[in-house]
Amino acid sequence: MSVDQIKTVAVLGAGTMGNGIAHVFARSGYKVILRDVERRFLDRGMETIGKNLDREIKKAKIAETEKGIVLGRLQPVTDMAAIAAADFVVEAVPEKIEIKRAVLGEADGILRPEVIIASNTSSISMERRDIRNYDEAGGKVGEEAGGGE
Repeated sequence: MSVDQIKTVAVLGAGTMGNGIAHVFARSGYKVILRDVERRFLDRGMETIGKNLDREIKKAKIAETEKGIVLGRLQPVTDMAAIAAADFVVEAVPEKIEIKRAVLGEADGILRPEVIIASNTSSISMERRDIRNYDEAGGKVGEEAGGGE
């Protein structure tokens, strides 16, 4: 899949990093599916994005009319099946290998084969076999990059 073909981005996790990533993609014109396990996490993430947009308005980085447009590009969901429409996915869940493996495995079962999955991780190496081979049948993570033992 080429960059020009990416229209919809899914961000898995609405916490600090996830809502920031979703904000940037939505502000850049992409439709964003923001997915988390509970509505309260999504509400908090959307509230943060709204406040950050207000700050950008105050600093004259965006027009006030853009706030509604950017927020309109965001679709907060708890149902993982909603990410099926994504062309590109960014995983931004907590830095716990068990959570990352579960989320990436579930996403892999939903997404089209050509969809790129990226991980926002700072403390877990994507070269680790337990992340790269999260799916017993051979998932997508790490394979496209050609990394491995």
